[in-house]
Amino acid sequence: AMRMTSPIPKGILYHNDAFDYPVLDLTIARQALLDANWPGTAGLTVTDGAAWEAIAASSTPLATYNYTYNIGNEMREDMLIVCQDNFAKIGVAITDTGMTWGEYIKRGYEVGDLHRNMLELWWLGWIPDYNDPSNFINMLMTNTAIASNMAKIDDAQLQTWMEAAVTEIDPAARKVLYDNIQERCAEVIYPWCYGYVSDAPWCGVANLRGYQQNAMKDVFDTIYFV
Repeated sequence: AMRMTSPIPKGILYHNDAFDYPVLDLTIARQALLDANWPGTAGLTVTDGAAWEAIAASSTPLATYNYTYNIGNEMREDMLIVCQDNFAKIGVAITDTGMTWGEYIKRGYEVGDLHRNMLELWWLGWIPDYNDPSNFINMLMTNTAIASNMAKIDDAQLQTWMEAAVTEIDPAARKVLYDNIQERCAEVIYPWCYGYVSDAPWCGVANLRGYQQNAMKDVFDTIYFV
């Protein structure tokens, strides 16, 4: 796997990782809290990691967030450990909110009396149906429908660019739009914390033609041998 740096993953058309994407930097994170005079930070320094972790473990952490995941999903369970470790370094406590898959996903899609406001930190994976940025961005970031916008992103400029890119037929113009989208996400609105892009090794056959990689792992009738 590789670090994800954009809402358009590496390997998808128009991916661009040349922008100033956030990276883990405890000095910057701690300094931001100190500069904001966050309650409970008086006397802390950016270099005293033990003091920050002690606050996270106390009865009065700087903040507390739930991490919601479906029990039995190994990757999401592991992310609980990562979040608890990383956030403790800035004085923040993470609560284990594991549940069944049904309870988890119904919060994301707001089924019945379950809703997205119950989610504070969570993990979402996405597999495209075809190689186009709209298959990610328009599904996960649109403000026009519930769709899969679990982060409740609502940015007018982002929406304008997304809609324009879907109907634009000039590849160069589309690239400009998707570059704008990625730059805005990376440097202005910060809608997500990026995870990873998985590697998908494929074995080829020299005389096989017409095979199309796809998320459903289906084999289409377009394949043939030469």
